[in-house]
Amino acid sequence: MTGSYDGSVDKLFLTGRPGALTFRPPLRDCNATRLRRATGIAALGVAGWLPGTLACAQTDLTGLGKIVVGTAHKCALTAPGGVKCWGYNYYGQLGDNTTTQRLTPVDVSGLSNGVTAIAAGNSHTCALTVAGGVKCWGYNFYGQLGDNTVIQRLTAVDVLGLTSGVTAIAAGIYHSCALNTAGGVKCWGYNSDGELGDTTTTQRLTPVDVAGLASGVISITAGELHTCAQTTARGVKCWGYDSAKWEATPLLRD
Repeated sequence: MTGSYDGSVDKLFLTGRPGALTFRPPLRDCNATRLRRATGIAALGVAGWLPGTLACAQTDLTGLGKIVVGTAHKCALTAPGGVKCWGYNYYGQLGDNTTTQRLTPVDVSGLSNGVTAIAAGNSHTCALTVAGGVKCWGYNFYGQLGDNTVIQRLTAVDVLGLTSGVTAIAAGIYHSCALNTAGGVKCWGYNSDGELGDTTTTQRLTPVDVAGLASGVISITAGELHTCAQTTARGVKCWGYDSAKWEATPLLRD
């Protein structure tokens, strides 16, 4: 489950698997928000299977820019281009070199400035630097950090082959994608539903090209188990999990 924060202090957008409800509950105070292990809707309206304390939105967002939402953690860009994260941290998704959950934002180690965009998956986070490089941290069982390992990382590591030339990033539940300056798309991580778009369902520990999308893409986004790209021709291509069938290569959707 991933989502985004729209800049207001009264709405949080969280979207689950295809066909699941989209919840828009009011934000709660961090010290009062607890997630219970129970069936049904708990805390911020998210199904109660999530572990620990759910990351909750701060009422004071002074100095924070764009906020991205993982399953149980959040991260925000700061004015100088730094990254702060808070919430659940069992897999190191906060990037502060610990696995301690945080009720208030903490700095991501090594990323106090120089970041232009961030993306959050289930339990991992990625950042795009001013140099056009991609760094990721947190859960890595499926290779979603792109460092050619399945070792969880408590601090940001470089995505192999993507230290420059990237203009945008996106993260699904267990996969990550990048758009390069040539308008091409690369993805890595979990691929059982074809969400990497490389015509296979093979997990990838480093970025691979999305078939047929070496150029001509202007933006990308990732769902839980699928990915979409907007083309220069104003078309949209999507691949991965579909309620009817999965597609391992991009399909044009009007």
